[in-house]
Amino acid sequence: MAVCYGPQLRHSSLHLWLTSCAQELFAFDFGTLIFLLYGVWKERNERIWSQKKGTSCDVILNSVSRLQEFRFHNLKETNGVSRRHKVVRWSAPPLGLLKINVDGSFNHVTGQGGVEFVIRNETGAMLVGGACPVYGLLSPEHGELLACKKALAFAIDHSFLPAIMEMDALNVQCQLMDATAPNTEKIV
Repeated sequence: MAVCYGPQLRHSSLHLWLTSCAQELFAFDFGTLIFLLYGVWKERNERIWSQKKGTSCDVILNSVSRLQEFRFHNLKETNGVSRRHKVVRWSAPPLGLLKINVDGSFNHVTGQGGVEFVIRNETGAMLVGGACPVYGLLSPEHGELLACKKALAFAIDHSFLPAIMEMDALNVQCQLMDATAPNTEKIV
């Protein structure tokens, strides 16, 4: 990673420094810098609001771990086409249906993660959303499945039906669709 520091920036504002870094660094390296700065900011908030104190090694390890997971899930090649160039836009559900967008996250070092969902109507207006931390995860797919489970339970409990569920984890989506397909095999 290139260094975006010079004597002329020594007493500049954060905004000027970040602007200079954005101009000096390649996009990949600037993204890495932003991810690491987010890790420091997250640690700062944990110390102030939750009285938690991690070591500097933990902060770096967690930040790098999140960065690796992000790159693994968002920058990998799919059928020879980089996902970075694929633009997917959200589309509204048909009239009379709601759309539930779910996502799960996973930290392979701690086994912790989070699950999130948003429910929108046919105009795209957000009706409700939710998120919570989860512990004891085994894989990224485990986080995605828990996100589906929690979102569905919420939708059923609060009558947000009929609905379409949408997620970004294609392998989980395929597994769920296979698991819910009618069993056409004959038992002999």
